[in-house]
Amino acid sequence: DNSGAIDVSGYYAAYGVIAQSIYGDVSVNNSGSIDVYAGPTGYYAYGVIASSYYGNVGVDNSGSITVDGYANATFGSYAFGVFAESYYGDVDVNNSGSITVSASSYSLLPSEATGVYAQSYQGDVSVDNSGSIIVNATSDNVYYGSSATGVLAYAKYGDVVVTNSGDISATARSDYFQFYGEATAVGVVAIEIVAYSYYNGSLTVDNSGSISAEASAYYGGASATGVYALTIFGDLYVDNSGSIEASAASGDYSDYS
Repeated sequence: DNSGAIDVSGYYAAYGVIAQSIYGDVSVNNSGSIDVYAGPTGYYAYGVIASSYYGNVGVDNSGSITVDGYANATFGSYAFGVFAESYYGDVDVNNSGSITVSASSYSLLPSEATGVYAQSYQGDVSVDNSGSIIVNATSDNVYYGSSATGVLAYAKYGDVVVTNSGDISATARSDYFQFYGEATAVGVVAIEIVAYSYYNGSLTVDNSGSISAEASAYYGGASATGVYALTIFGDLYVDNSGSIEASAASGDYSDYS
């Protein structure tokens, strides 16, 4: 339980909070501030990592989480605000505060930034945002485009629920050549996949707030999606009473053909 200030910086990687268990439940509560910076060779930057193999995982943020990853070497930059994961247990992430994540890559590989990443293989996954989640990814390299995701919720055998009454923004920008990929921005990704038809799970996305995705590329493709929801055998519900916006601007290939 953090109600104070956590400030972490690292040359290659930086982690604000790591809470892990094999058999027990894991709970992380932040009402203070968590500031994380990884650079100038910042391959990985995490605000909160919470994981358990058998237990449930819960993360509650009513404060501020700020994560910045910057890479100017061979590898790319990967930044997460909250990373919550369990194999057998349920995963619940609640944000009523602010989560701001930035990833910048001036190298061969791309930048990838995610506000909230929540997944379970056997349990249910729930993400509730009434605050703000702002994600920015910028790449300046010759191979792949940047990727920005506001919320990613995934379950293999459990149910998935994503509720947003706040603001979620994802922006991806590629400022140089990108020959093998595109700049990609997604506000919310919700996936419930099971390999057996006898399990009938459900996936729900309920938005009464604001979700926006914006992608742009100097040279190459760009893709933006407000909400991406996928289930194979389960029931799917998407309810929007708020605002969902997506815009993409691809680079001009003709100037370089």
